[in-house]
Amino acid sequence: MSEKQMVVFSIGPVQSFIASARKTEDLWSGSFILSFLIERAMETLCSQGLKVEFIYPKASEDDLNPMKKTGYNANVASWPNRFTAFVNGSLDETTNVLKKVDSVVRREFNKICHYAINEVFPKHIQTDQLLKQANHQIEQLLEVYWVVQPYNGHYREEKSTLEARLSAVKNDKIYHQLIESGFTCTVCAQRDALCMEPFDQYETIYELKNKVKNTWKHRNEKFKGTDEGKDDGRIRDNEYLCSICLGKRVARDYFKEVYRNASSFKFYPSVIEIAGKYTYFAILSMDGDNMGSWFNSNTAEEAGKVSDALATFSRRVVPEVVRKEEGYLVYAGGDDVLAFLPVDKALQVANELRQKFGMKGSGLQGATASVGLVIGHKKAPLQLLLQEAKKLENRAKSYVHQEQNQQKNALAIGIHTRSEKHETVVPWQIDGMQTSDLLNEIIELLTNDLSDTFIYRFSEVFLPLNDYDSKDKHLMVEFELRRLLRRSMKVKKEEKELTNILEKLMALYKSMESVKSFVMLLRMLTFFKRMEKQDKGGNNHEDDNA
Repeated sequence: MSEKQMVVFSIGPVQSFIASARKTEDLWSGSFILSFLIERAMETLCSQGLKVEFIYPKASEDDLNPMKKTGYNANVASWPNRFTAFVNGSLDETTNVLKKVDSVVRREFNKICHYAINEVFPKHIQTDQLLKQANHQIEQLLEVYWVVQPYNGHYREEKSTLEARLSAVKNDKIYHQLIESGFTCTVCAQRDALCMEPFDQYETIYELKNKVKNTWKHRNEKFKGTDEGKDDGRIRDNEYLCSICLGKRVARDYFKEVYRNASSFKFYPSVIEIAGKYTYFAILSMDGDNMGSWFNSNTAEEAGKVSDALATFSRRVVPEVVRKEEGYLVYAGGDDVLAFLPVDKALQVANELRQKFGMKGSGLQGATASVGLVIGHKKAPLQLLLQEAKKLENRAKSYVHQEQNQQKNALAIGIHTRSEKHETVVPWQIDGMQTSDLLNEIIELLTNDLSDTFIYRFSEVFLPLNDYDSKDKHLMVEFELRRLLRRSMKVKKEEKELTNILEKLMALYKSMESVKSFVMLLRMLTFFKRMEKQDKGGNNHEDDNA
């Protein structure tokens, strides 16, 4: 029997747990908790006396040492929600160790939620009912899955078998019925808000709410307050949380103690702070394309090189790029990135991350990635914008351009103003040019050289022809663009310069899915034009339309 085992270990749920966020702090903590739990799982696995080699993500003992978690990116969720590893030991030994790892993960999550209850509520109202309710919710949420099998040296085939077994385990999971009968948590709207008094099925909504309000009015003073973004771990007067959402809200205090590093775990800024002088901000959601094929290696060594490259990208490159442009990283786990950005830096950061992912010499040379970038008003519901960012990422990954034989490897942009929503998808490169550079040139053109009627006139002519299919369609668009450029220039241009502008606009048009998409993109670029003017001292309009 083999004395070397192959292991895959996974923690969930991921998207629902992270996305249940009313504030940026909730979003950060959801991501960091999952990253922390995987880190604890890996650390526990290494501490059981068996030799462990992590294939994905790559990790050394220093990487898993909580006392060495320092620096500006110490509070970044940098571990994915799963790991693959080799363990030197018998199947029985490895299985017993994994059972212990499973237990540690569940215990750690329980500690986070119980810590929050102890911090928020005075001892005299921490009744058996409150703790019983919390324990029930904690037990029902966490999903820990793992599989192990002897390793016989055929990495690709055995990894495929192991992944299939993990999928089967997940599909065969037991669904626990979560019966809730009280007043719903104001963040996740899935579980009951914590309440020190039991609920009666015959009570009215008014009576239920009064019980909950009575519980939460007793929270400790440090968690009271109504000013947005002022108090670390603050719970507003109209918020009533379940044990899970409370654990997320207070998680930063917990991690300050765990890592003994208060300076690196400062309060996550609100969207108002992120937006700064603008009334809008950006959310970037990035994911590598076809990463399964990159890990579908013939040997563990090849898979390890990919894992090394992803570790460098997520732990060093991404935090540096986002920080440099005054953005805030939520998580960077391998090829998966979520970040908040100032609206004027969004295109630049998106492009730089894409260029550094898959660049020559990175270990991922030739790999591509797709990005969803949503621009939203700072007063828009955070959960809605997060959902839109993920939808845009999926739309970018679904990008197909038949004429140019392009798939995925795209940027999907959405601008959500107070009254309108515009979205479109563009490839990262157009005729050898970086699309972001091309878009910035057109923004400059719209800002400085063209009259405000240019896009309106073009839309008026060509939107009715969106579904018109003709081999002469490109020629019609080119002819009309040239005519409108001549008419709309504030200062007359030489014919050579005009032709250069026309060629760039036509290159952009030909990369789009339709005339409608092209018009939509031009309209969206006028939004960035207004941001440019605002940056140069213009008015700050709360209700600008794209």
